[in-house]
Amino acid sequence: MRKTAILGWYGDFNVGDETILSGILTSLKSVMPDSDFITFSWHPKLTARQYGVKAFPYYKFFQILPKVDALIVGGGTLLTDWQLALPLFLYLILAIGWVKVLRKSVIFYAVGAEPFYTRLGKLLAQRILDRVDLITVRGSRSKRALQILGLAKSIHVTADPSLILKPADGMGAEEMLKRGEMDISEGPRVVVCLRRWRGNGEGVEFKRIMAEVYDCLVEKFGAEVIFLPMSTSVFDDDRKISTEIIGMMKNHGRIKLIKDRLNPQEVMTIIRASNLVVSMRLHPLIFAAKTHTPMIALVGRINHFVPPSNNKISEFLERINLEDWICNYEDMRTIDLLSKIEALMASRKRVNPNLETLKEACIYNAKLTEESIKQLTWK
Repeated sequence: MRKTAILGWYGDFNVGDETILSGILTSLKSVMPDSDFITFSWHPKLTARQYGVKAFPYYKFFQILPKVDALIVGGGTLLTDWQLALPLFLYLILAIGWVKVLRKSVIFYAVGAEPFYTRLGKLLAQRILDRVDLITVRGSRSKRALQILGLAKSIHVTADPSLILKPADGMGAEEMLKRGEMDISEGPRVVVCLRRWRGNGEGVEFKRIMAEVYDCLVEKFGAEVIFLPMSTSVFDDDRKISTEIIGMMKNHGRIKLIKDRLNPQEVMTIIRASNLVVSMRLHPLIFAAKTHTPMIALVGRINHFVPPSNNKISEFLERINLEDWICNYEDMRTIDLLSKIEALMASRKRVNPNLETLKEACIYNAKLTEESIKQLTWK
């Protein structure tokens, strides 16, 4: 039985990263049923229980690798030397170098990539990536970012692994919300997914606009506004900015904040039962597209606090022809966002993006990976 390790950023209570891992495992198990998958996690017991695979802490990576046949690097924007991501990038480069010393197969699985900013980053990326066995990326922008490095290796454009997932069965959104002791209102349900953003003045203007917008939705539409955190890790907890914005609202007593840690299928189930999603994070927008839920994406320019992976949101909405619903939160006024929201709520139409091509790309990616591993480990 082949042993395949999966390396990414897992077990850190980030629904997006867990969504990617779930999508990778779902796809690969369908085409590699005889493989033994292991992964690395900040909370390995939790990861093992959730996905039914062996999981180890990251510090055991160099100890485990000699025992596997191949390494799959998957999930998120891993290929960037942007400031706050630089330590992870250097660790990744070191890990891949070690795997190639061991003469093991290395595959980049639907990863995100951004332009490199430093000479060191460019040099390391070029040297290492030309040595891996297969590179697939989740969008054409990621491909261009790697082509700029002058790689000799072919780069395949596929899609985000999460597109293969389905909502949870057996538990409705109302049941999950009641589990969190939330009253269910009769008005339209608006799900809000925000992340920390400081910007000028510690993001005070952004928070003020958010508070005004959701106050208006409660007062004008009787909306049920639910703040849904996608990350609840120690250093990146979406509940903090949500709590700050709710505290600035006149109708804060009528706003709901989900404090529980939900899995990807549960989040998708809540979004499916909603009328609108407003998100600064990618995967709520993917879930909205999969469940035909109207959406508005909030994006901003890259700075010290906004990672370059912010570009992936724009690219995804462009791929499904919904770029009209992108809103730049740095130049945004209250009326700008309200106008977009009111237009969507007035139409009462569910979105119907064609995701079949992207889903097929996910399946193609899994088959391409299986063929590559089989060729390289059994030749």
